[in-house]
Amino acid sequence: MSEPGRVLEATDCTTGACYTHYILERGYNISFVSTEQVRRSGARRIVRNGEVFWEPRMPRADVTFPRGFVLVHDTTGELLNRCDMYIVRRKRGAKLAPEDVPENVYSDARSYFVDKNDRELPLASGSVEIPEGPWVRLARVRLIRYRRAGFTLPFEHFYDPPVEVHYSRRTLGYRLPLPNGCVVDDHGFRWP
Repeated sequence: MSEPGRVLEATDCTTGACYTHYILERGYNISFVSTEQVRRSGARRIVRNGEVFWEPRMPRADVTFPRGFVLVHDTTGELLNRCDMYIVRRKRGAKLAPEDVPENVYSDARSYFVDKNDRELPLASGSVEIPEGPWVRLARVRLIRYRRAGFTLPFEHFYDPPVEVHYSRRTLGYRLPLPNGCVVDDHGFRWP
């Protein structure tokens, strides 16, 4: 049985009142290959007939996130910028009933959480705490690798142009701000 798709609760109390938002868990087992690592390895990325090859071989990841950290995305843009991805620790949460989740988030979850055969995955829940910073640069990255619920093989996305990953010590978490106009949809990262 593969991992279920997850809709996570995130609470925002920055305005004085607290509001609960629902965001998607896009992936787990996350790692990055920095631009420096690509340069050191001497590897070249080649696309032939729509398939990606690395010569002489794919560079190893030089930024790997601890077990239990997940890649989250606010598809609505209500809590977080739609082009900001966060890597945070997932907490267990109460069971989430579909009627608790706003229809637009539930629809995004149903579109994203399908397996390689286009079958809908069961949805599970949890919660995360979103760090507020201050943010410190961790690395400039070329490639993200992550696992996704419903798929056996890991996903990879090559960033062109490269993007930076930042971290926050207060409420440990990481932020991957993608350029404005980014495209992240039910297929995953599209651009950059």
